[in-house]
Amino acid sequence: MKKINETPPIWSTCERSEWANRQGALYFGVGLTARTELSVGLPFDCLGMILTAEWLRRAGDLKKVVVLVADQHAIDSRPEEVERIRELEIEYREIITKAGAMVGMPLQVVRASELSTHEAFREILTDCRAFPEITNEYVCRQTADVMWFEQREHLRLKLGWLTDPTKDAHDERVFDKAFLEKNPSSLVRFAYTGSGKTMDGKRPNAPPYIATASVPRILLKQGFSVSEYLSGGEPKMRDRMCSHIGSIVTLWNALSPSKVHDEVFRGCQQLVDLLSASS
Repeated sequence: MKKINETPPIWSTCERSEWANRQGALYFGVGLTARTELSVGLPFDCLGMILTAEWLRRAGDLKKVVVLVADQHAIDSRPEEVERIRELEIEYREIITKAGAMVGMPLQVVRASELSTHEAFREILTDCRAFPEITNEYVCRQTADVMWFEQREHLRLKLGWLTDPTKDAHDERVFDKAFLEKNPSSLVRFAYTGSGKTMDGKRPNAPPYIATASVPRILLKQGFSVSEYLSGGEPKMRDRMCSHIGSIVTLWNALSPSKVHDEVFRGCQQLVDLLSASS
């Protein structure tokens, strides 16, 4: 694993020549639930993942980006909250679609529940469930998702996130390892950007696309105050957060014709307001 780019931060185990392809697609998924609770909204950090995907797409001259919103995964885990999951899925899909359009990204946003309507996908999922090395249903479904998009969308690069490239951790690499164990001859390659960030010193890292009530995050929601959020917490954590969101603001201005203020607080607030505004 080596760092191949600074802004945005990207790590990979492969060379660009292994995945750059004009007919190929880049893929990443966004979850809606943590182990203990549903997300309360789409974090600002997810914008960093969207922008990194577009940066990589341009770098590899890929034809499009495919984003899977994992509603079915959440329903399977929390069937009693299906109505809220459907609301979250719509909220996530609308914001991701708007962000993609504003940076000129050829984008396809897919609901995981759509895949389950295809017999061919159900056959892939059954095959994954029969694979003895994959014993977790969530990991099984993630593996099936990537197999489906490799077959249907010429997937060449999967973007994930990691907390520390020098250590093993429970991040996207868990799912990618399972996929490769099941599909050792796959042409899909893997790249990673950084995790989401919090102001909680005990839990400083988080998935870029899930925000729980127990660990406050900057949310892409109407009325959210970035300055109020950043006014709390220890100075060290605040400085870390400012650096993190500043890199996302910088990347937005590099990729989008719709520029925002380059001062961190103002630029971040403009993006929150812009992407959460009703269509």
